[in-house]
Amino acid sequence: MRRGYLLASQNGKKQGRTCRPAGQAELSCLALGGLDLNSAAGKIIMQVISAVAEFEKDLLIERTYSGLASARTAGKRVGRPPALNQEQRQAALGLLRAGASISAIAREFSTSRQTIMRLRDDAVSPELLE
Repeated sequence: MRRGYLLASQNGKKQGRTCRPAGQAELSCLALGGLDLNSAAGKIIMQVISAVAEFEKDLLIERTYSGLASARTAGKRVGRPPALNQEQRQAALGLLRAGASISAIAREFSTSRQTIMRLRDDAVSPELLE
């Protein structure tokens, strides 16, 4: 920010650490009655607000990881669904065994070459392809 600029924000959680270079900017918080944030009282209030914001962020991260862990425990699939179902995988492996090119198989199943190459590489045994 340059001298004389005004930064308006409804949610000041993200401002503060990266917004002002080493306290060079003049800051005042309108939500706190125009409190001068460069004064001693303003600095301590900003530190408390920053600590609370960081605490909220950490709680959100903990809840996210906890939710993912409970979903995995419940047997739910986490992440992107596979591009090919089991029947399509078997058909693609059959085409690979028959000598079809990876590009042709990818086109037939409307997927990427990388998906077919990963399927080939993850095959239970190399004999499946011979």
